[in-house]
Amino acid sequence: MRYLLKSALLFLLIIFFNISSLQAQELQNNKTSIGLLETEMREMLSFISINCGKIEGIHSKHDPCNYNYKIRLPSIELKSEEEITAEGLATYKVEGLYFNDEETIYLPNKKTPQDLTLLIHELYHHVQNLNGADEEGACDIDVETPAFKVQLAYIKLVQNDENFSDDTESSENQFKMQGVECMKKTLYKWYEGEYKDGDYHGKGTFNYPFGSVYEGEWKMGKNTDRVHLHFLTEINMWENGKMAKKMDKAR
Repeated sequence: MRYLLKSALLFLLIIFFNISSLQAQELQNNKTSIGLLETEMREMLSFISINCGKIEGIHSKHDPCNYNYKIRLPSIELKSEEEITAEGLATYKVEGLYFNDEETIYLPNKKTPQDLTLLIHELYHHVQNLNGADEEGACDIDVETPAFKVQLAYIKLVQNDENFSDDTESSENQFKMQGVECMKKTLYKWYEGEYKDGDYHGKGTFNYPFGSVYEGEWKMGKNTDRVHLHFLTEINMWENGKMAKKMDKAR
């Protein structure tokens, strides 16, 4: 009996030390990842500063060339996708978050090729915050659209990736969540068309932040014909909150 107790105790100790070792390794890996991401952030700030005049689709009121990029870096915390979505209090999938007061970015701890594009999006929110652009009462889309355009420029100019597309459902929900008042007064009219009870309903056009466009019928917040969802080969141009031109459409 005493032998069995000793064996059980030894077995439990082995499990405990193995778990502790794995946790220590995971913590070290996270520290290494965050260290690398801090280096990436410095390079990203330099990229935005140098290329600010080439980033299309941003209203002149939010000109990225007017911002200071010699700023302190935000903190980074790696979280599960479920934790990030819950923190975002959203009804749609949220992949990254930035908290103004804490100056902290949440990124998914599961490594994906999208990590750096998520990072530059949230880093730009940090730039907006420290430059006073994310003012209290600002419409969410007036803050989000420039970050999407910076993210898109990074994808195209640094990653040389043309095989990207919009998360259409998330964009539709994100624009709608800010409320009817902001949907009408925002400088970036992602959706222009008819509404019913605060939902897209009737004829309308949705200009997604990465350049896709849906033109057609909507029914209680949903577009009724995905066949008419087009992906543009170039970035949409905005002037004073309106789509200034649409590039060649490609299926």
